[in-house]
Amino acid sequence: MDILIKSAKIINPASEHHLKTRDILIVNGKIKSIASNISGDEWAEIKKYSSKNLHVSTGWIDLKCNLGEPGLEHKEDLTTGLKAAAAGGFTTVLIMPSTKPPIQSKADVEFIQSKTKLNLVTVLVAGSLSVNGNQTEMAELYDMYKAGAVAFTDDKKCNHSSGFIIRALQYCKTFNAPVIVFADDDSINNGALINESPSSVKTGIKGSPVIAEELITSRNIKLCNYAEGRMHFLLYQLRRPRNLLSRQK
Repeated sequence: MDILIKSAKIINPASEHHLKTRDILIVNGKIKSIASNISGDEWAEIKKYSSKNLHVSTGWIDLKCNLGEPGLEHKEDLTTGLKAAAAGGFTTVLIMPSTKPPIQSKADVEFIQSKTKLNLVTVLVAGSLSVNGNQTEMAELYDMYKAGAVAFTDDKKCNHSSGFIIRALQYCKTFNAPVIVFADDDSINNGALINESPSSVKTGIKGSPVIAEELITSRNIKLCNYAEGRMHFLLYQLRRPRNLLSRQK
């Protein structure tokens, strides 16, 4: 691919061109030059791209990518999902295991890797933390890790006992894999559709209070510190930040 991108604002804190408007010359799919103005007969015939308020950044990473394959290909399969990711500027995605059936074995991980290995988008696989997402019985974590899974999660399921989370963290610590947890308490949330607020009361739509995130997040932070493991939190909704630690009045 040969293309000359004209007058693009570059967003990349690691680059000397960060927040500067530059021309970007790409030859054979690789960046050949970045300058304030690239012109001349040598590039007269090259395809040029320009647009008002044009920005260029490094590829985006989606750490919670839900695709339908295996099991729900009629909604979205790996091919169509990754095309959508590329069109949106995402160059790496972490696929959640909450498919039907879930991604919970070495064979499942290898299937995803085999089908996506030549894709433009880099695909990382998160294996299921528990068997069939039951949140009580640990899945074959090490086998999936050896096959290429980079993390383990039950996606939006969050009713794991404290003991289960500790055991999972301690086990994953032996091969340095992170556990991904969903920041919500189902016993409080109970199927809420929006944040709890004056708007949720006025519209009659069940709202989820911020404490549903705070409680489960505070607990899991303490469990992670105790187990000395690695943990990543998925947030369902954007809320006004509040102190997760104890308050003194």
